[in-house]
Parts: sequence; C-alpha cells; structure tokens
Amino acid sequence: MFKNLWRRCLYIIPLLLQFQSVVGDVYMHNPRGSNNRCDERNNDRQNANRLFDSQNNGAGGYAVPCQDTDLACFDMNYYTGSYLDIRFTTQHACGIENQCEIILQYGCGDAVRNGAPTNALGNTCTRTIPDLNESVRDKTYGYHESYESYQACKLRPRDTNLYTAEQVLRGSSAIYTRQNPNGQRYGFECPEERDYYPYWGSDSAFWQDIAVMTSNTSMCNYFLNHTNNPANFLCTDINNTAVNRLGATYEGRTESSFRWKLPSQPAENCVLRIRYNISLPADLAWFADKSQNGKHRTDPPVYVNGRLVRLALSTDQLPRTFEDRSYTFNIRERPSQVPQEDNIYNINVQGKRGNIAQVRNCVEYDFVPNNLTVFETDYLHFQWVGSDFNPQNNDGEGRAGTDRSNLVEIVDFFGYNQVTNYSGSFLPADLIDHFTYLGQLTENCFTEVELINQLQIKNTQSLRNCAVLNNASVYFNSRLFKINVSDAINVSDAINVTNVNATNATNTTYRFMSTRNNNFSNRNQKGTITVLKVMAPPPPPPFIIIPEKNTSPKTLNMPVIAIVFLSLFITAFVVLASMYMYRNHSRMRKYIVRSMSASV
Repeated sequence: MFKNLWRRCLYIIPLLLQFQSVVGDVYMHNPRGSNNRCDERNNDRQNANRLFDSQNNGAGGYAVPCQDTDLACFDMNYYTGSYLDIRFTTQHACGIENQCEIILQYGCGDAVRNGAPTNALGNTCTRTIPDLNESVRDKTYGYHESYESYQACKLRPRDTNLYTAEQVLRGSSAIYTRQNPNGQRYGFECPEERDYYPYWGSDSAFWQDIAVMTSNTSMCNYFLNHTNNPANFLCTDINNTAVNRLGATYEGRTESSFRWKLPSQPAENCVLRIRYNISLPADLAWFADKSQNGKHRTDPPVYVNGRLVRLALSTDQLPRTFEDRSYTFNIRERPSQVPQEDNIYNINVQGKRGNIAQVRNCVEYDFVPNNLTVFETDYLHFQWVGSDFNPQNNDGEGRAGTDRSNLVEIVDFFGYNQVTNYSGSFLPADLIDHFTYLGQLTENCFTEVELINQLQIKNTQSLRNCAVLNNASVYFNSRLFKINVSDAINVSDAINVTNVNATNATNTTYRFMSTRNNNFSNRNQKGTITVLKVMAPPPPPPFIIIPEKNTSPKTLNMPVIAIVFLSLFITAFVVLASMYMYRNHSRMRKYIVRSMSASV
C-alpha cells in the first residue's frame, strides 16, 4: 500500500463549496449497454446486482442480443485496428457545471459471457451468479470478473486512509467502500476497484485502459503515467454537456461519443466498460483523505435569510461513480488482403423498440455514426444487432418486442425518394438486396400477391411478412467494402472484401435510411456517408487531445498568448532600431555637429 493518497488513487474526491446533491447516470448506447439487464420483457431491469454496480436508474439498458424464436444469441465482431464509435449519455452533465471523468476500459476472457435466456418468456437469466466456484460453469448466469479475483477482494484489507465522510462501513475488507458501505455483491466486481481509478490492487488486471475523458486535462500526465496500457491509452478533453439532458452537448448537434481504434491483436469474449465520475470542485478537491471525514453531513440544514431549509445531500454520493457495460463482442483478425494500416470504419445501429417515453434512459433507433466522412481508400463495415426481448407493448413497426433495421439508399432527407439507379450506389451491387431484405428467404415470405391483393402487408405480426423484416435475423453483418476506389484490385469474395467503383462518387454524400424504423413524425433513422477523393490523413477521432508533458491546454488562454506576441514584437523592434543606429552612427554624428555650428 502506498504511503500517500495521491499515489494510491486518483479518484476525484472533491466536496461542495456550496451544498448540492450530485446525481447522474451513465448509459452506453453503442455498443449496446446492458445496465445489468438480460432478457427482461419490461422497461425496468429485474436485478441491479447481476454483474456490476451501475448505480443507474433501473429503466436504462438494452436487452440481451438474442432471438426468441430459437433462443439464438449473437456477438458483434469487429476487425482489429478498426474504428468504433462509442456512444453514451450522462444524466448530470460534464464540464461547465461540475468536474467529471469518463473512464473507458475493456476486458476479455474465455469464460466471459452475458448470460443466456432459457425460454422466450423472459426473466430467465436475470439472477446474480452465486458466490460459488462451481457456478462459473452455469452459462445462464452472466460472468465478467473472475470468481478468484472477488475472493481476493474479500480478503484484502481496504484502504483505511480513504475519505469515507460520515458513512459507517460494515467491514474492513475491500468490498466495503463509501459508496457500498454494506458490502453488497454485484457479480464478482470488487467495489474498491470500481470506485477508485487508477486502482492499486491486482483486481484491475482484467480491465485494459482505453481512455480517460476529463474536464480537467491538467491531470492527463498523471493518468498517462499510471495507465496499464500505455501504448494505446489516450487522455482527452471532453465536450461540455447540459445538466438533466442525458448527454446532449451544449452545441446541441452531437451526442457524447469517443472514436476508439480497436487493438491490433484478436481477442474473444470482450466487454466494454464505461465509468462516469462526477463531483463539484471545492475545498476538498483531489486529495481528500480520512482527515476530512465529518466535514459535511447528509441532508444538512442551512439558514437562508434567517429561515431554516434542508438541502438534499447524501455523502455516499459526493462524489459518485456510475457505470455501464456492453454485451460481449469479439475482435477478429482482418482479412489478409487488408493491410493493418488501412482504415476500417464500423457503422452500427443504436437504440431499442419503443417511443421516447417507453425507451427512457435509452434512445430510439439511429445509425452510429449517422454522419461519416471517409476517403476512397477507407473500408466500411456495416454490422448491427438488436433483441427480441423488448417489452411486447412498446411501439414500433413489425413483430411486437423485436428490433430489426435495414438500409436503403435515398435521394434526400426530405422524403422517401429511394435511389433507383444503382449503378452509382455506394453499395456493392450484390449486397443491395442483402442490405434491404436482410437475407430473408423467399420461400418463408408472403408473395407479392398475398402482400398487396390479400392485404397481408398489414399483418405486421406474421413471421411471413418480410416487407417489415419479420423473418430476418436479429443480427446483420456485411463484408468489408470501399466506395469509389479509382485503382480497384481484384479481391476474392472468399475473404469477404469488396471494392466498389461508384460512378461520379468522388466527394459525394450518400444518404440512407431504414424502411422499417424511419416512421415520419414518430422516429427518424437516417444516415449519411461523404466520400473524399483528396488524399489526406483520416478524419480525426473526436476528443483526441494529449497534452505535452507538464502542460495543461487550459492554461494557454488568450491573455497569455497576447503577452507573448507583444513581447516578441517589442524585442524585434529594439533589435532592428539598434542595428539601424549602429550602421548610421557616423552620419548622425556629422549631422549633430553641423546643427550645433549653425546654431552658434
């Protein structure tokens, strides 16, 4: 154990200069975050203790990516070194009105799993795995951190020098923290490791750092020096977001996101983890320890103009950390003819079935990213997954309780005018049907006569209604392809790569939508891809800001810059004036003597 608190952890522990309750949830939307859900068929999760301590509202999270017709479950498969847009929302803002950190990590392992439904009725995989070694083999339970790591956490003494406020911790091991004073178990997550970053114990070995997005970039050097993944770690600034707006930036045009370049080595059964730490900078910021215990109290009374009022404040939430995790995914080796240095951009779908009230804390359907700029040498990988375990009464198109998304090219965003001349499509010709109908077999679908003449097109609950994608798989995957490659090479379909020579495609924006979910006046699922011919570095990922050593970007404000430029200008002026006077010294001396003689 380190001697000084700042060497033990950098969990932000500032308290309030003015008392104010700190509440805020974090929800991951791409990849799909579970918020501890599994196969619940209701809007609220069944069990907050299933895998991890999210401290989020129970209404958040997406159902397990499985089909209810055959109980088949699916993983997303990303290629090594590809770019993945991580979308998330935070309920109580970042930046202007508080101090916050977003910590992104991933972990992989042979035994890591989501938990699997046992029937189509729902609520069959929502239990917490028992604290028994033999339970590890039962695949109905979700499993992230190992059983052994939690046993070590239970035996390891907690750090008694940490700030605990007025909370009474019921034990002396690392499972008891200010946010978890009763030592409740959440899967096999170690509470002390969850609450503090960077963590000093061995429990953090499962998690590999991706990035820290922070409102205080002066701490980036510390994070960079204490990460367990220095070769691929980023410390970045974060967009300011509005309070109580679930992650919308103050500019109002973008959602909170981070573009992650996936590792160059393949891995199976991986989980993405996001933690959101929120605090208000004040007199106890950064380095508070047990000497500050008792300084603040829960629900303190204060006097305002001589009258007593009570503030809403809980010291187990000041500061506070929230968490969400994705379902499992795999990082697969890219095809042999795609060099590691070539860019691959993942295009996915976020959201769940339902109207804006029914999906609260989640979001409705959208493509991720929904506005992408690439170069003609870049590869695209379209892939998405939904779930059949949505609430049966949630609004949406097609069979109740199901998520399905397709993609068709459109002329503009102001109507439903579909592209009819596919000779200039950004999609490979042999994939247009695959993107539209998602691989539904003709023999399993209503005929055109049945759909139109017999009005089966209105039978939205029939599995044979392929017009609303009812017979499609919950998982969609396309092979890699480029758009408008001038020097196309012959690449075998066997390695799942295609080059597309789109006519007049250079510097062109393509628009697309989902015919099932783009429901005018109800919800919008559209996207754009702009292809650039000009060769240049790839579009920069958002929030990639790594300050130089011992430098905080926020200290380089305009007054300092102005003073520097003024100093340089004065120095240059003095030097030039001195040089002029030196070269003209004798001439000036004669001029002065002549002037004095004339005056006499």
